[in-house]
Amino acid sequence: MKQFIVAMACLLGALASNASDFPNRPISLITPTAPGGAMDSVARMLADRLSPRLGQPVVIDYKPGAGGTLGTSLAAKAKPDGHTLVIVADSYLTVAPRLLKGVTFNAQRDLAPVIEIGSSPMVLVAHPSLGVNSVSDLVKRAKAMPDRITYASGGAGSPHHLFMGTLEQWADIRLSHGPYRGGPQAYADVLAGHVSAMFIAMSTAEPHLRNGQLVPL
Repeated sequence: MKQFIVAMACLLGALASNASDFPNRPISLITPTAPGGAMDSVARMLADRLSPRLGQPVVIDYKPGAGGTLGTSLAAKAKPDGHTLVIVADSYLTVAPRLLKGVTFNAQRDLAPVIEIGSSPMVLVAHPSLGVNSVSDLVKRAKAMPDRITYASGGAGSPHHLFMGTLEQWADIRLSHGPYRGGPQAYADVLAGHVSAMFIAMSTAEPHLRNGQLVPL
């Protein structure tokens, strides 16, 4: 499961001391992925509902890259006055900072959680050209041709990467990882058949599973 969480830059004390005039300018909602995909859909719904309640525009600011930590880092460094929010997957705060070099933010120190929005089940999909219909089919094929089957992800440390890495470890197989700047670009190449497989949010994959463009494993 991939959880979606909204956080803001600390310190909350700065926001509390100026609560009477908040918000006094547009709110920036940083999204650490490219447009398209499950997180973008959630961010758009959130912006549409927050803006009339706050009386200020809520502007989505796309900052994809580095397994979600690029946009999260920018939010952590923002002025702590409540005008910068970031929507993240849980792995951006927990796993990715421990896998990637150069990540300087500390989620507990630099970000204040606002709300857990929800979670999305992930599904393992393959392009029909791979010729597999189940996880066992994929494992057999991968054992016969190590490092030859490609899979896409939204970058090192992203949920797509971590789930596939877990499968590789569990099944004792080796696949070829193709990291992208975000999940939507990665998914587009799986749909086009340039990459063979991917873990992706069910809400994103469902229409392409129904019409046979992808195979659910």
